[in-house]
Amino acid sequence: MAIVSPKQFQTKTGGHGFVRSAITGDAIALTEHWKNAKHESSHLITEPDEVELNEDHERAWIDAHTTTPTSLLLIAEVGGEMGGVLNFACGDRRRLAHRGSLGLTVRKSHRSNGIGSVLLDTLIEWGEEHPIVEKITLAVVVTNTSAIKLYEKYGFVEEGRRPREVKLGPEEYVDDVLMYRFVD
Repeated sequence: MAIVSPKQFQTKTGGHGFVRSAITGDAIALTEHWKNAKHESSHLITEPDEVELNEDHERAWIDAHTTTPTSLLLIAEVGGEMGGVLNFACGDRRRLAHRGSLGLTVRKSHRSNGIGSVLLDTLIEWGEEHPIVEKITLAVVVTNTSAIKLYEKYGFVEEGRRPREVKLGPEEYVDDVLMYRFVD
């Protein structure tokens, strides 16, 4: 099972929080996190009105992560609220099982406070100890410079770009930057 032990941390502003694996009881809070995150960031691929989120969907998503040995779903809580979420899943084919993709969202009110760092630290530590995981990959829009800087700080390097991958509006596109980091 892909579960990490809860870990306390201190934010850059001196607050206290903890990072832990998600549990099915987090489904309502996770649904709210996604609803809020979609409205707070222009860097997400999904637009606010595009996907209907609900507790049942989130509960199934949590279950899929907690019952798959090469998947991980982490929550960072600060001041009793969900400040950030990191999801990671490896490929489902044997030849791709050694590498997985991560997704990371941090609520606007918690950005630049160390939440992304503690989530990445936890994933990397877990990946380094995991007998199958060798490579962590991600995609980030080129305009999300703060996320790119964070990933580079953690040793991620660019391996390519998908030009005009994301269409923001008529004749308005951004590239997707593909990044990776080995953990073996």
